[in-house]
Amino acid sequence: FLDKPPLSSIVDVNFYKTDEQVLSSTALLYSRVWFEYNDKAMYNLGDFRGGTAYSAWNDRGNVLFNTTGENNQNSTAWRSFYSVVAQSNLAMYNINKYAGELVSDNVKKIAIAEARFMRALAYRFIVSNWGAVRSIENNVDQLFDTTIRRATVPSVWRFITREMRAAAADLPDAPILPGRITRWSAEGMLAR
Repeated sequence: FLDKPPLSSIVDVNFYKTDEQVLSSTALLYSRVWFEYNDKAMYNLGDFRGGTAYSAWNDRGNVLFNTTGENNQNSTAWRSFYSVVAQSNLAMYNINKYAGELVSDNVKKIAIAEARFMRALAYRFIVSNWGAVRSIENNVDQLFDTTIRRATVPSVWRFITREMRAAAADLPDAPILPGRITRWSAEGMLAR
């Protein structure tokens, strides 16, 4: 009888009850979780490595194509991508577990598709930069699982393709809200 959600604050048990709440739960996947990558790591890992930018002082490892594990921007990008994976997984878990009766099946389907898209996009960057990595699909179930091993590069790409296809199937042709991804976002990433 003591195990009750608080009435005076927002927690997972008393959230996810309306379409608006479910959609706001995936809004984070469009912004803050990508910040550490978008802030500096994006151009250090992309433009400097790709040779389209040069800096005599900034991030010499990537400028000189001598990137190591100690490179600050590499670890920043790694944390950002796995933050996207974790938040996407958590959004799907919470929507499936706590979505209330007022949440329409269509909104639930779209929100889960958004999370799958973002998770697949993060894994695209992860496998492109680091190769064989762990595929984490459920934070809660896999939290204490010590048997999880790195997947092979081809299996990570198969996972990404499967996720993008599922997202494309469930996302609308036009954005549900301004700035949200659509089926065409997933189709575009599949084409890449």
